[in-house]
Amino acid sequence: MAANLTSLAPELIACILDVVPSTDLQRTTLSLLCVLSYSSVPNWRHYLFYHVQLRTPEGVSKLIESFKRDSGNAAFVQKLTLASWTVDAKVATEAILMLPKLKWLSLCLGVSFTPAYLQKLLQKPMSDLRYLSLRLRP
Repeated sequence: MAANLTSLAPELIACILDVVPSTDLQRTTLSLLCVLSYSSVPNWRHYLFYHVQLRTPEGVSKLIESFKRDSGNAAFVQKLTLASWTVDAKVATEAILMLPKLKWLSLCLGVSFTPAYLQKLLQKPMSDLRYLSLRLRP
């Protein structure tokens, strides 16, 4: 007799998500939440927001809107990858500064990221930050 995903115990779902690489965790959690109820995925906010990966300027705006609706979600973000060369520097800076527990930050910076925005971004101490990657587009 084959068991389906909906018959798995929430604890087992959590164990599975614990071994998913952080680069795949956001998409995997979203996929599970489409199939299962939120109560079937324990600590779903932790898994959904642990490593946020944004590839479009619209994604950054939606993330800010999400954090404004529920500011507690920003505390779950420990890793942020922003891979959109065309994102507005002001919007991206605002999003990053909303993340109080950021440990890992990878940014692809387009021409709108002037030194003033980088200074604003790095002016606030990020005491938990352990990894910083900046890719500059000429």
